[in-house]
Amino acid sequence: MKRFILLAGALCAATAAAASEPRKSKKQEPAPPPLDERPLVDDARVGEEISEACFAFDAGGQTIDGRDNIVVLKTSDGGEAVLQLSGCSFNALMFASSFSAKDGVCASVGDSLVVGGYGDPAQCRIRHINRWRAERAHSLGAGEESGK
Repeated sequence: MKRFILLAGALCAATAAAASEPRKSKKQEPAPPPLDERPLVDDARVGEEISEACFAFDAGGQTIDGRDNIVVLKTSDGGEAVLQLSGCSFNALMFASSFSAKDGVCASVGDSLVVGGYGDPAQCRIRHINRWRAERAHSLGAGEESGK
């Protein structure tokens, strides 16, 4: 009798599991764009887009907001340019000790930027070049505080 009850219970459980509706898959939200594709237009320090930048002998280089595709370099005219790159790793930019245009001192959109550091140099494709206005961060902050 115990076997019959156990067999009947197992049969009922198997029937209920098989008869239930299949679970609907949740619609997935589209993933946010990768960091490489986020534009820089939301940063007040980004100036007008330029087609070419000529780099200073010691171009320096600083990353912005820890992004692996943005670097600010000194230009030969005494200013700075912000470059949006593709094909670079975060480590290549973070540990970079030198930056140079692949084919000389000046580089245009679509050219390669050679990033030297630990290991082999990396080549990053230049997607956008803009003037960098570091002073805008200070002037905009002062204007907001004084009510201008």
